[in-house]
Amino acid sequence: MSVVETTIEIYRSAYLIKKDYPFEVTITDDIYSERLKLCHTKSDEDQVKAMANDLNNRSSLLVFPNETDITFKLLIHESQFDPPGIYSQTILYEYSRMIDYFELMEKHGIFNLREAKIPEHQCFNFLADIRAEFHCNTLLNNLMNLDQKDLVSNYLCQLVPEFETFLNHDLSEHMADLATFFGYYLAIKNDIRFELSLPDYLKRQPVHKLLAILEDNIANDSIYDKIEAINEEYLDFVNNSSKNPQEYEHLHQCGHCH
Repeated sequence: MSVVETTIEIYRSAYLIKKDYPFEVTITDDIYSERLKLCHTKSDEDQVKAMANDLNNRSSLLVFPNETDITFKLLIHESQFDPPGIYSQTILYEYSRMIDYFELMEKHGIFNLREAKIPEHQCFNFLADIRAEFHCNTLLNNLMNLDQKDLVSNYLCQLVPEFETFLNHDLSEHMADLATFFGYYLAIKNDIRFELSLPDYLKRQPVHKLLAILEDNIANDSIYDKIEAINEEYLDFVNNSSKNPQEYEHLHQCGHCH
């Protein structure tokens, strides 16, 4: 069994996944070229070419299915295997996202996820990113046998200062970073037996109602049954945190490996 297969099997075992999902991983030295090969329409090709600069700088990319192929394809740059271990975070993270999007496809009968209009799409993307970060970090924390002292130390000494630059101002311009923070924060909070305070730069932001509903549902696979209520809090937060709300994009600026 390859290291990629082993990593996926660890996730499936940890979260008791029984269902088989159409998921493939490709290791490459050129994510842009690999993504271009997966285009089946002129519009898809044009969009990929327009994103050439971004794709050339990506360390990984989860490519959604289209009408001719229902497989989710994860492209990982070969640099993720040096130093060893970084790739495992990427695979665990994207496998979680893939499951959420696949279940969305089945629920709504969507075949071409690259072009389909997803219900409450901004909130769904935000939520899928948070859950991926939550699942990935919860599993890694357990595999490394981190105790409460280690978890709190990681939170206070790494996570909080690392994200201050991005989350200290207009949060609507850094929603992907906020999703990463929330997922990591909730993973740590899930494993400790006392209250974990938000940093001051988030306490003064209108995040509390949104975070509360996320915390109540983050580990529940039926969370998307409550997407309308979560979307209401999400939109309320976005509108109250900025005079110029931004479209949510899956683009992390914090330097994480995704």
